[in-house]
Amino acid sequence: MPRHRSKSLQRSPLTRAVLSCLRQVTSPGERVVAAVSGGADSIALALAIAEVAPRLGLSVAIATVDHGLRPGSADEVKRVEAWARQRGLPMVSARVNVEREGGLEAAARRARYAALERLADELDARWIATAHTATDQAETVLLRLSRGAGARGARGVLPRRGRVLRPLLGVTRPEIERFLAERGEAPLVDDPSNQDLARSRNRIRHRVLPELRKAMGQGADRALARFATLARDDEAALAAWANGLGDRREELREVPAAVLRRWLRAQCEALGLSPNESQLQSAAKAVHQSGAREVELGRKVVVRAGERVLVAPVGKQPRGGPVELPLGEARELAWAGLRVELAKVPHARAAGPLELALPLEVALPLSLRPVAPGDRLQGERGTVRVKRLLVDRKVPRAERSKVPVLVDAHGTLLWVVGHRVAASVRAGQGASPGLLVRVTPIMK
Repeated sequence: MPRHRSKSLQRSPLTRAVLSCLRQVTSPGERVVAAVSGGADSIALALAIAEVAPRLGLSVAIATVDHGLRPGSADEVKRVEAWARQRGLPMVSARVNVEREGGLEAAARRARYAALERLADELDARWIATAHTATDQAETVLLRLSRGAGARGARGVLPRRGRVLRPLLGVTRPEIERFLAERGEAPLVDDPSNQDLARSRNRIRHRVLPELRKAMGQGADRALARFATLARDDEAALAAWANGLGDRREELREVPAAVLRRWLRAQCEALGLSPNESQLQSAAKAVHQSGAREVELGRKVVVRAGERVLVAPVGKQPRGGPVELPLGEARELAWAGLRVELAKVPHARAAGPLELALPLEVALPLSLRPVAPGDRLQGERGTVRVKRLLVDRKVPRAERSKVPVLVDAHGTLLWVVGHRVAASVRAGQGASPGLLVRVTPIMK
């Protein structure tokens, strides 16, 4: 590796950016793998890391991935190998098969990062550095905003994701070109696909950004990259707020819409779905509207808004936990489609199968929950299994999970709602005064 004067190192925006990034996360003795495709950005990245590594006690290696998507790609890998060898840098490579499901660019990106992870493990490297620049960031921000992204999408390319670092996100392409010229270096590869205007990113790169620079000046790239940084900070703050929320609908209605959407996104992502902004707005609307609401997102996840907001796979009825019944207040069981109220009454008499009269001496608080395995209800001649009771009552299998049971403070079953009352409760009915549990179906 050619030696350069320290003054040159200090003056280069690129080496300063790389030094700042690596100083924050690395420790002496670790190895950094530079992902090099042979283009100008990745060559500059590898050179800069090699220049600053001795200051930080780091070792450097080169990794390249052959996607096999165009003729001559194997020769390009050989060029990178020769370049690394001339500079005394360890080099590894991998060829991947790109599955084209979900778009060629996205599939190639997934394959590339998976290969880089394997190569880094092979080299016993702690970090992987890629050569995304401020200009790449500007393109990404414009592309995502044009597709209706919110603050999450406007974050653009993240400066760090796991072990992957992007030290050049504050460096523009003209700065890359000056860096290489100062060192007598040139790109090894010119990817012709970067000129294909059928690709959205290339239209942004060759048509939109040049016009924006003409109108707003050459600082447009860096300004868009700075906007991505601000969006990232805003997103982190709102997501932290959302992560501290529970699932009570009353609480979720009180937070700003931006926070509610992030709470809903987190619930969906836990189930493997990445909803778009339009879907999140539909789910947020269901939470804010009155009554029990239900909305499907992407045919994979359903959001049910009752007393609690539950997010579950489509076709699976979410089973809620115990819902306590305070005196004089109504509670909604979204999973059961019922509204329940506990009241103190002068004469404890039930007027139908969806009402239960109780003596004042019952052990409070009362709670409603789904039927659990092994639940048994006390009858006149011993106990009966609740599951068997529902079968005997010819309740369809799909509906049994929607039947709640009422339990007292000790967990004793008092009522299989709408089906049977415990013998001890029947014996005490008619007391005056007493309590009355009233259940009504929620009208959608």
